[in-house]
Amino acid sequence: MSPPEPQILRYTRWLREQRGLEFDPATPAGYERLRRWSCDDLRGFWQSVWDFFGIESPIPHRTVLVADTMPGAESFPGAQVNYAQHVLRHAERSHAAGHPAIVFRDEAMQAHGETLEITWRELRRQVASFATALRGMGVAPGDRSARSCPTCRRPRSPSSPAPASARSGRCARPTWGRWRSWTASARSSRRS
Repeated sequence: MSPPEPQILRYTRWLREQRGLEFDPATPAGYERLRRWSCDDLRGFWQSVWDFFGIESPIPHRTVLVADTMPGAESFPGAQVNYAQHVLRHAERSHAAGHPAIVFRDEAMQAHGETLEITWRELRRQVASFATALRGMGVAPGDRSARSCPTCRRPRSPSSPAPASARSGRCARPTWGRWRSWTASARSSRRS
């Protein structure tokens, strides 16, 4: 099986066909033009990402970006995105085609010719299990959740299901050493 085409090539081809924008990320100059455009036209760039990936929301967003200042930027206000649902929407077709959901190899594995692959069915099972655990802890739609992923040999796929039972999720990988995985959830005031 040949390796899948890199998403950046698919994305830049889509930009050319759908938006008339020409970038060649395979060259340093082309990649720099793409990077510069993504910084200079924030609204155009982020709307193109939304459209390219076919992101779905039961409520359309009012605008792409309220303000382009950091901190404080608010993007896609009004939209509601279920991250886990979005990631897993192609799971059955990808699984049937023999494509793994996650392919992981660190330096130690590389030295031994090892690769860890997680199937789409296993990823779906892990996501469902983690979402059930979050609901069991009282996390509900509208809550925010976060997960710390330690530097470790195995990838931690359950960082993706947090939004399956909560409104927003964040994942951060600490760089200060090995820590036990932990999940923290905090109730937040719900927006109307």
